[in-house]
Amino acid sequence: MTAGDILDHALQLLPFFDRSGGGVTLTGGEPTYQVEFSSAVLQLCRKEGIHTAVETCGYTRWENLERFIPVTDLFLYDLKHIDEEKHLRYTGASNVVILDNLRRLVSGGSEVILRLPLIPGHNDSPGYITEVARTASEIGVRRVSLLPFNPASAGKYSWLHRAYPLGDVKVQGGEHLGELRRILEDGGLEVVTS
Repeated sequence: MTAGDILDHALQLLPFFDRSGGGVTLTGGEPTYQVEFSSAVLQLCRKEGIHTAVETCGYTRWENLERFIPVTDLFLYDLKHIDEEKHLRYTGASNVVILDNLRRLVSGGSEVILRLPLIPGHNDSPGYITEVARTASEIGVRRVSLLPFNPASAGKYSWLHRAYPLGDVKVQGGEHLGELRRILEDGGLEVVTS
């Protein structure tokens, strides 16, 4: 598909966007890995007045995210773990660039929702969420979204013929998620559904 093809499809959805307040979200994979294409889509949508969002993990050169700023209404920013050592252990990459890019987006005035994909036993304890709330507030983040564990990820491992390392992990219950939500709200953050 070309950027124009995506715009043509988006234009057909304008009545839906108008009623729902929605728009075009670039997700992935990772939109920053296709900077030229992603930028073209965002620019075309912006020219037509379509709300634009980019879902990113922030693991990219600042210059890539910076190109998106003038044509992106909202960044949906996933943070896997706030502790660098654990982030490296669980994802294979450091979070230094990720947190630096988050700081730059927020300090520059971009609208950001920090999204927390929760893995039971790894990043969903009250103590951990308290630390996230403190750090997010220090950075200037205002809105956070909790993403409960999704066991559907097991299917992706199956397709790749790989063992699923989280086979015995259960989805967080409503009471636990409510506790995490209260911690974030007590930390001055708005918890949103994204």
